[in-house]
Amino acid sequence: MEPDTPDAAPELTVSVRRLCAFAAKAGDLDLRFTPAPTALEGMMGHRYVQSQRHAGYEAELALEWRMQGLRVRGRADGFDTDALRLEEIKTCRGAVENIKPNQRALHWAQAKAYAAMLCEARQLPSLRVALVYFDLETESETTLEEELDAATLREHLNAMANAYLGWARAQAQRGAALTESLRALAFPRASFRPGQHELSRRIYQVSAARRCLLAQAPTGIGKTLASLYPMLKAKAAHRIDRIFFLTAKTPGRAVALDALRELGDSGAGELRVLEIEARGLSWRVLPHGARLLRQAARGTRGRLCRAAARPIAPGPNRHRPPGLPLFPCTGDGALVRCRRGGLQLLLPSQRIPVRAGA
Repeated sequence: MEPDTPDAAPELTVSVRRLCAFAAKAGDLDLRFTPAPTALEGMMGHRYVQSQRHAGYEAELALEWRMQGLRVRGRADGFDTDALRLEEIKTCRGAVENIKPNQRALHWAQAKAYAAMLCEARQLPSLRVALVYFDLETESETTLEEELDAATLREHLNAMANAYLGWARAQAQRGAALTESLRALAFPRASFRPGQHELSRRIYQVSAARRCLLAQAPTGIGKTLASLYPMLKAKAAHRIDRIFFLTAKTPGRAVALDALRELGDSGAGELRVLEIEARGLSWRVLPHGARLLRQAARGTRGRLCRAAARPIAPGPNRHRPPGLPLFPCTGDGALVRCRRGGLQLLLPSQRIPVRAGA
């Protein structure tokens, strides 16, 4: 680890879960239903497994690790001090063989991250790392175990931390630049229309206070621009992460995109916008459509993470990152869930195309 220096960048903090979700998530985008425990059932399952261990077993072990301005923290499910075995407990329903490979890889990434942190904290040369799958229906355990040395575990954690740190620093710099540009952003028109300033003022107030506002205004006063402008100003002043602007009809969507483009040209150049069309929800499965969707879904999670790490080139003709095929509903939604992935607000002059195919 490198020591912190007085002029170093501010330390970033990330949980083990989020670190692994960013750096180790891979595989297909598969939204088919699979039986899964609820959050409450998962907690109860963890406690049951932990209660079956011996008296010296350490449950919910708090761990922390630092590297080059990044602090990683989390709680390991359990550590068997007699067997020198770190356990990552996962609850499930049904056979362990039904757990998808990409999910299991993510579970291993979490277990190895905790093991690396524990090895460094207690100066252990090696550890037995175990994935413990607890079936809630049969109350049985299935354990997958590996013995790994501290150097291998450290290399695994360093690789994930480096991937995350480069992205997080770029995002922090972009966020700071966006905040400054939004603070300096002036209303893009010469003056407010009658009623427009009052609407903007009220929207800013409720956005800053995290409250709701129900407003009625006549056609033609410029409601869209009067709504987006104060929300962007409130985003900069009050640390609002994302803004969702919903429209009911196609003309409203076009007006919103035009307003965002106008605001971007007026100084909000770092603003990013993602447009999602509801028509994707009713996409019809034509002949071979299911096969095309499976092809498009293959490897999507890994491509989302790689796309999140790549900057989008500035300028009026910004496009989505190459190599990221999107398809109706599921691809768009996954991109939204890839929040803080460099794609959370919009490409003002370029609508993201929706297509099927690999």
